[in-house]
Amino acid sequence: MFRTIPRWCISLPRIRRPAAQLWLQAGIAAVAVLCPVSPLTAAVPPAQINGGGAVASAPVIINELLLTNAIGSTAFFFHSYYPVTSTVFQTALINNDATQFGLPAGSEAVDFGAAEQPLSSAQLSSWANLPTGRVAAGNLLQIPLMGAGLAIPIVNRAVTGNGQLVLSDDQLCGVFSGKLFDWNQVSANVAAGPITVVYRPESTALSYQLTQHLAAVCTTTNSNFAVPFAASTYFVSLFTNYKPPANFKAIKGLTNSAQDLNTVETSAIGYISPDWTTINPTSNALLPSGARSTLVVAALSGAGSAAYLPNIADITTGLANPGPTAINATPPSNAAAASNASNWLPLIPTTRRGYPIVSYSTLNLPQCFADKRVAKGLKLLLHNHYFISDYQSIQRRNGYVQIANTPAAAFLRSIALNLLKNANGWNADIEDIAVCATVPGR
Repeated sequence: MFRTIPRWCISLPRIRRPAAQLWLQAGIAAVAVLCPVSPLTAAVPPAQINGGGAVASAPVIINELLLTNAIGSTAFFFHSYYPVTSTVFQTALINNDATQFGLPAGSEAVDFGAAEQPLSSAQLSSWANLPTGRVAAGNLLQIPLMGAGLAIPIVNRAVTGNGQLVLSDDQLCGVFSGKLFDWNQVSANVAAGPITVVYRPESTALSYQLTQHLAAVCTTTNSNFAVPFAASTYFVSLFTNYKPPANFKAIKGLTNSAQDLNTVETSAIGYISPDWTTINPTSNALLPSGARSTLVVAALSGAGSAAYLPNIADITTGLANPGPTAINATPPSNAAAASNASNWLPLIPTTRRGYPIVSYSTLNLPQCFADKRVAKGLKLLLHNHYFISDYQSIQRRNGYVQIANTPAAAFLRSIALNLLKNANGWNADIEDIAVCATVPGR
């Protein structure tokens, strides 16, 4: 894969296996070490770019970083990516805290990462006020990367293929609130029996994606939820005293959740990234055992009658038809709006047609860097991610929709003009000359 391993990298393991096998062990986040192609004779070691982020999009991000390193640069290389939850990564980024990745304090700068949930108002306030935030590294950037869907895996002996069970919004609300607790209450086309609802107890982006949709469609009639409620990274926040019904089962970690649904449950439902199911047979995602997922998923009809799957075509349709509660349909139109990271991410709680649970994953990073080569590397990664076919192939293979194929394509031009360059003079770009001249950088 790599022609040489430079002297300054020889203490790190050489990459001999597919990237997807490097980054999770027994459901616990592990470092994916990425080494460059730079020649042994390089006089100055390249700048190391360090990051982490969501497990769901890790198969895409890690393979894109490997591809960037394989192209080779004497100026920089992507050194590591730590798959953790989006919440943990965002905390690590805001505080420049490598201990969130299980590393010694101060051992690495947290330069970038991928998230599957938006930055919260509390996180943005922290960035504005903490010494590791704006005063040290300029604005906090949140850049839409890919269109995504949330799959609802079904474990039932009568459901053997994707889409064999179709769930409406009313049924989703009933099952995930505990109002419906046996399959015979849901459909006559499945084997009757109690439903185990597998959920994530920790703060996680997949819980945010699910609860964002449930908050938009659940009522006191179709659920046992106390409504209204807000989207949350904590699924249990939907229940009184944070106590879900007795048929709910907490499994921490995306890979552990996938493993449980694949190998333990016999009558269950959950929520998971589509690349951990059979809807994406070309995905790089593997279970902790190294096996591929055998999970099948429900089709969702939302509030309508047509059924849609969490595949690229139906997710694309959903992204193209946001419901009336969608936010940020167009990119920022002036410098003040561009300086607010929350304005760069479209939010879609419901869709008019197409797959109903859709969202955008993001890249989060500071604006300014002490080593300008880090900024150069991140700009190259973003350019390649959006515009180079090999990178787009990685996204499609893992079940994500290219930004260019979604309504967020309107953001692409603005990202290119205002975040990768400063064409409009907004000073919102990565390593902006004016802003970054006055701060030390990450």
